[in-house]
Parts: sequence; structure tokens; C-alpha cells
Amino acid sequence: MAVIEYKISVNANGVAVVTQDVLLIEPTDKIRFNADPATKNLAIRFPTASPFNNPGIGVIFPVASIAPGTPPTVGTIPVVTSNDPPLALRFVPHFQENRRTFHFECGQVVGGAFSSWGGQGGDTPDGGHA
Repeated sequence: MAVIEYKISVNANGVAVVTQDVLLIEPTDKIRFNADPATKNLAIRFPTASPFNNPGIGVIFPVASIAPGTPPTVGTIPVVTSNDPPLALRFVPHFQENRRTFHFECGQVVGGAFSSWGGQGGDTPDGGHA
């Protein structure tokens, strides 16, 4: 079962700031990627390994727009790995620390090929390795 942490801090203006952090994913968990309806042909690509059952490195996953209120089981990808041995540590800019993660890039599919938009992409935890 996934472990999700909400970090709550109060900024200098006295406003609460909440950051959601997925600390752990395990086989049988599911992950859903959601796109803005105006974004066409959105896809993600894991340049190395991914937590999903796929034929290898660099597999492209299409991302669809999911309407508000859609049941959480729709549009999900099952997690199938706990990643043994653990991934190498990599610096995650959003959290300003080293973590073991599956990193993905965001982009679009053009003519059947993945075209990255640049930016930092995103990360999923690697299955619980500290």
C-alpha cells in the first residue's frame, strides 16, 4: 500500500503551505497520470526503469485527460515492481534532496516519436528503499 505524506508549514505571511509527497509505492498500487484537456498528445517517458510492467527502458505512456469526479480506478497503471536491487540515489530538485526514484519526462508524441518539453519532469518512489 502506498504511503502518502502531507508536509504542512506556515510561511512568513502566516499562510499554510501543504506539500504532498508519495513516500512508498508497492506492487498492487496504481498510479494515474492526468492531463489538462487543452494538452494534446501528452505522454510521459521513463528514460531508465519504471515501476510498471513494460518491455524495457524508454517506454512511452500516453496520458489522457480525466474529468473531475472520475473514479480513482479509471486510467491507472498497476505498479508491478519493488525494484530490487534499489535504484541509485539521484537529486530531486522539488524536494532538494537525494532520493531513489523512477524519473519520468513529460512531452508529446509526434509522428509516433516522443518529443520532450524539457523541464524537470517528475518522480515516483522506487518501492520503499531509503
